[in-house]
Formats: sequence, C-alpha cells, structure tokens
Amino acid sequence: MSAENAGLLWRQTHAGEVKALPLHRFLGLRLREEAEPAAGVTLAVAEASSATTGLHGGVLGVVLDVAATLALMPLLSVHEVPVTIAETVALISGAGLGDRIDVEGRVLRRSRHVALLSAVARRGDELIAEAQITKSIKSR
Repeated sequence: MSAENAGLLWRQTHAGEVKALPLHRFLGLRLREEAEPAAGVTLAVAEASSATTGLHGGVLGVVLDVAATLALMPLLSVHEVPVTIAETVALISGAGLGDRIDVEGRVLRRSRHVALLSAVARRGDELIAEAQITKSIKSR
C-alpha cells in the first residue's frame, strides 16, 4: 500500500471514530457529509446533550473540538496524532431541545508540531458558538 493510500485509510478510520466513540454515539454526533469528514459534524440537541436551559456549553466545546480535528485530518500523515493542548470557547447564544447544530472546523495554521484551529457552531444561519483550538502534533 502506498503512503498516500495508507494516509487516506488512516484519515477515514479516524473519521469513523466520530461514529464509533461511545461519547459521540451517546451525544448523537454525526458527520455532515459521510464522504467528506472535514466538512464538519452535526448535532441534534437531545436530553443527553442538554442542561436545564438547553444545550450544555461543555458538550458544545467537545463538538467544536471534534469538528476542528476533522478539518485538520487531511494535513496529517499516518504517523501523526493531534492532541488538544488549549481551547477557548465563546458561547454566543443558546440552543434548545430538538435544535440542529452544524459545526465546522478550519485550519488557521499548521507547523511541524502545532496546529492552530478554529470552529464555529450554527443553528441555521445563527452563530451560537466559536472556538480557538491549539493542538500539539505528536508522532506515533
């Protein structure tokens, strides 16, 4: 298998973790586009992801991190693993039970050992949260 094919397989496997990880399954997290994991994730606000007033802010932080990681995946080799070292989340608006939240990540800068990422969460056209995320790039 070529290095390019191995990298593609590794990224597809990692994207599959969005569906496979117990926390993600519990929250109901889904890829926005199955064929393009870097497009982000979607979350339907349900009891598992809510607090007394709607979507729990901590859950939103997790989902923003997942979307940012998926945006970074195409830039990683099969021997690299991203690890979150800092995340700042701005909670701008709330979301209630049944709301659909779309979350997209973006790579701002990627160096040999560090990636600077951002992610936004929207309910329709309304921005409800944004995050700045720093990841360390580790070798396997």
